[in-house]
Amino acid sequence: MIKPPEYLIYESAFRGNILPVTSLCNVGCMFCSHRHNPPGIQIYKTGPRSLEEVAQTLQFISPEAKIVIGESVTRIVEGEPFTHPFIRQILLMIREHFPGTRIQITTNGTLLDAETAGFLAGLGDVEIYLSLNSSNPAARRRLMNDSMAEQAVNAARCLADSGVSFHGSIVAMPHINGWEDLRETVFYLAECGTETIRVFLPGFTRYTPEHLKFKPGMHEELAEYIDSIRAMAAVPVTVEPPVIKNLKAVVTGIISGTPADKAGLLRDDIILSVDGTRCFSRVHAFNMVRKGGPVKVEIQRNSQAFEADIKIKQGQASGIVMDYDIAPETLAAVEAAAARHRCLKLLCSVLGVEVLRMALEKSPQRDVIDIVPVDNLFFGGSIAAAGLLTVSDFVEAAGNLRIESGRDVLIVPAIAFDVRGKDLTGRSYLELQEKFGTKVEIL
Repeated sequence: MIKPPEYLIYESAFRGNILPVTSLCNVGCMFCSHRHNPPGIQIYKTGPRSLEEVAQTLQFISPEAKIVIGESVTRIVEGEPFTHPFIRQILLMIREHFPGTRIQITTNGTLLDAETAGFLAGLGDVEIYLSLNSSNPAARRRLMNDSMAEQAVNAARCLADSGVSFHGSIVAMPHINGWEDLRETVFYLAECGTETIRVFLPGFTRYTPEHLKFKPGMHEELAEYIDSIRAMAAVPVTVEPPVIKNLKAVVTGIISGTPADKAGLLRDDIILSVDGTRCFSRVHAFNMVRKGGPVKVEIQRNSQAFEADIKIKQGQASGIVMDYDIAPETLAAVEAAAARHRCLKLLCSVLGVEVLRMALEKSPQRDVIDIVPVDNLFFGGSIAAAGLLTVSDFVEAAGNLRIESGRDVLIVPAIAFDVRGKDLTGRSYLELQEKFGTKVEIL
């Protein structure tokens, strides 16, 4: 186990308000993103961090955003928070320091019994992200090598009985457990009172055993399948990554009892404007609604248009669930770079190509921007996320371009690099600048 450098601990706190507590995990998921990595990846694991270390990190946590445990935005491997021997002391410490801040915990549920759920309820304003993956204990054991599968499945009911808000997540493995298991798990979580359900497309690298790989086209098949059962689930169900075909601000779902629900918004509504400002995208609409305070939204439902008032208190969630597409700030940053340099090579993940093309379709800078998809050859397999691209991938993609030194500017996604400008293998983006003799910017 290689202890992460301190800067990564603080980067977690700065970038995501994330509090790392442990990288230890008590299950062995066949779809775990760390099981089949290529050699050369610079990732770090930490054993249970001491109370003193956690207390020191709390100094860098903001009370203005929810505090996240069990997730990662850096190269620190996330573990199962409830394996930490002092997790309750940590949670009590957080509550003492941040009495009014929401605490979000991602867990696989194996150690969540009725008594633990009651403890969480007593903390107040705790939100659980339950990685259930299958509501069938036998199927969950197969997927996750979980010896406590029955308790994990029952964790959803324990949370509901204790009044703890929770969201369910499922890594879709229909090629292993079948589509019916996915359907039953969605309905089980909905029955137990989850607020939302996230269904993740699994990823596999070139090192993944053949029997775990899925056929091409499963992403679209998964999206279509979830769309076919979404109405029956009665809670918002999303597919991640989403399949984006347009930038209309389509509502994926509405959480029951929230301001958006009380205002009468429904799944498949299209938000046209918020307080008179036309919506550029789903992200734009979502962010305008969640800014706080009452907002007036113009809605299109089927062929009818009408207005609704969403009365949101400060710090309260609207209850609108949407797929992620693109923020107008991202487009503005690309356009600003194009205005500065006049000739951009915009290197992006294969998942982001169509979204960027739609966003730039009417841009006055469109003619000076060349969108370049970058295949993730380092990981291989089905891996396509921008955050897992490496310098070697960018070199390969740029090597196929006609680059005019001193004129063309390469733009690479910031999510692929840490605060030092280095990728997952420790290589700097500046290597691109040296190799191709042209300016490179992170965006």
